[in-house]
Amino acid sequence: MKKNLLLIICILLGLQTTRAQEIFRLDFNDALVPEGWSVSEKAEWGHVIGEDGSDFFRFSSSYTFDLFDSPVLDLEEGNYVLYFSWNETGDVNPDFVNVRVKKGNGSWEEVYDFGGLEGGGTNREWRNDSAMIGNLETAQYTLQFQYKSIAKYPSQYIGLDNVYLVKRDVVTGWHPNLEQVAFNVYPNPVSTRLNFTISDVDNRNFEAKIINVKGQVIRSMSAINGNGQNSFDVSDLDIGTYLFEIICDDGIKTESFVIQR
Repeated sequence: MKKNLLLIICILLGLQTTRAQEIFRLDFNDALVPEGWSVSEKAEWGHVIGEDGSDFFRFSSSYTFDLFDSPVLDLEEGNYVLYFSWNETGDVNPDFVNVRVKKGNGSWEEVYDFGGLEGGGTNREWRNDSAMIGNLETAQYTLQFQYKSIAKYPSQYIGLDNVYLVKRDVVTGWHPNLEQVAFNVYPNPVSTRLNFTISDVDNRNFEAKIINVKGQVIRSMSAINGNGQNSFDVSDLDIGTYLFEIICDDGIKTESFVIQR
């Protein structure tokens, strides 16, 4: 499953801030297809209890491909987070939905996918999720949810609710002395325990942090030796994309990872 186009870190010495601006929000309570959006014919309006007790959008299991497209969006340069809730019901096949983005008249690029529950969608629980769309240039973009079955005949219904896009820039400190510092987070995607290693020729002490898409520090560990392996328990965290930072007196380096179950 592709998890590309993740959040790209901008560089400013000794500074870390977050800024957020909401671009749109959909709850599907007034209409199946909000004004300006388009949908293929087999998608449905789910007139049953949605994520917050309201109506929701539902991809039909009748066709292998169903599409739900945004209007053309005028987006400024920066990093964006697409928040949404989803559930999955149906038979055996673990079908899923791709999140795709297109710049102008260019080609679609997959940035995230969700669904694909093992044994099919027997779990009707609503899940909060997010997809990071990073390093966009100022231009016109279109977003798309694409229902996709791994079988010839789809067998799932995948619900979608509370969709909103936020512009969220993260500006992270950096120092040339950290160019020789290598670190790795694995497995990625991860479900229960995230391991990380740091390799530093100067053997400095680091602090490690896990940061969610809202900019909140939700895990931290200090006094980490510059050469070694450590880990965080992430079994209780929501699925989605996170940032992993290592910090020392000379600056910060950042990677991104995905929690998936």
